[in-house]
Amino acid sequence: MQQFLLALCGLPASGKTTLAHAIADATPKESKVVIISTDDWRNQAYYANFEPQKEKQVREKALQKTCEQLKLEFSVIHDDTNYYNSMRHELFELAQEFHCAFAVVYVSTDISDSLRWNEQRDSEIPQKVIRRINARFDMPGSKYAWDEPIREVDMAKNNVSSAAKEIVNRLAFLEPVKFPPPDEKTANPIDVATRDFVADFLTKHKDLRSVSIVSDIRRAVVGRANREGWNMKEALDVLSNELESLLEE
Repeated sequence: MQQFLLALCGLPASGKTTLAHAIADATPKESKVVIISTDDWRNQAYYANFEPQKEKQVREKALQKTCEQLKLEFSVIHDDTNYYNSMRHELFELAQEFHCAFAVVYVSTDISDSLRWNEQRDSEIPQKVIRRINARFDMPGSKYAWDEPIREVDMAKNNVSSAAKEIVNRLAFLEPVKFPPPDEKTANPIDVATRDFVADFLTKHKDLRSVSIVSDIRRAVVGRANREGWNMKEALDVLSNELESLLEE
């Protein structure tokens, strides 16, 4: 089976880890497959004192571990929310670098189920974190071809074993990523205006300059504006509200 990097994406407590293990179990016995979960670097204390800037460190550690395993010629199931296009694109670029297959699986479990399952976790995630991720979620495949999921799985409705087997079957037919993606940056007035807005915001709040989520929020707003046809004022109003929420944490 071709070496692959599989990016799971979905809300916290949506069943991604359960699906990851089902996929790993469904792969041929001779395949070298590992699961890398960002939850390995989180615990109850982490969520009890949740700070957005900590997420960058967690993600960097998971990406480093992913690189190490790809170098050892393991296939990797990356178990994280991966709720921004930019997060999934980082993994796409790794697949390109290591010349392996790449795929996205969208765990589309409804937020109501995720919130309910979250209450049963040993390390419960603050509800506001789950709701915030849900509000900012970039739907996979809505903008880029490389981001189109090979399978969507609602863990509250779909048979996990059957879904896992179908995913493995589809992975078996994927080709390695051979070429860099086309230039997907679209210079448009909203993109330019939001960059200027963020620059002014960071001038006033210098303590947030090292927090990558500010840039992630801007990119997500631009993406939503493009998809939903917002005008300039609508985009800047949403961006302002999103950035102001950081100051409340």
